[in-house]
Amino acid sequence: MLEIAKRTSQDLSAREWLLQVAAKLFAEKGLEGTSVRDIAKVAGLNLSLVSYYFGGKEGLYREIIQNFALTIKSEVEKIIRISEAEETSKENLEKVFMMMVSSFSEIRSVYPYHGIILQRERLTGLPFARDIYETTFTPIGQSLVKLIGKAQVKGLVRKDLNPLLIFIFLQESILGFHNIMNCQLEMMQSPMSHAQNFKDFQKQLVTIFVQGIFI
Repeated sequence: MLEIAKRTSQDLSAREWLLQVAAKLFAEKGLEGTSVRDIAKVAGLNLSLVSYYFGGKEGLYREIIQNFALTIKSEVEKIIRISEAEETSKENLEKVFMMMVSSFSEIRSVYPYHGIILQRERLTGLPFARDIYETTFTPIGQSLVKLIGKAQVKGLVRKDLNPLLIFIFLQESILGFHNIMNCQLEMMQSPMSHAQNFKDFQKQLVTIFVQGIFI
């Protein structure tokens, strides 16, 4: 489980504090809408430290994405190791899906600003973080696709389905849920939506993927 802790400038180094403050500002205003002066002012630090630690605003922005990407990679690699230690089975694959939903949801709740930043970056075509995405997310994505492919070879997954698309649909379903929750729409507050119950969301999503929606 990820460690969740409230942090302040008193228990963080100047570098870490800049990363935390900048993540909030970038999430709220975007990269272009946030200045180095804004970051330094909110952090209560000299603006020269942004250049000293990160080489400028874009370097700071990239490091925020890099750190977030490595956190996701670490969690997904744990899931892959657990899966590889067990025999390929429907139960194992279902457990992998459940752990993916749980880990992605937990990471988004712990790092809400980072999730918004990465989502905005993806929507604009990864102009500042394509290399980070390719070197961090692509390998773990390929590992999960391979896992689904192994289950397909064993006759556990339909052969007419593309393993890559299965992975993409699952990933985007998780991210899409959190993105729509950030919009705080009235529909998502309804008891009928089960939107406030993340455990139920996890179960519902995996059930839809594994069993489908038809009786």
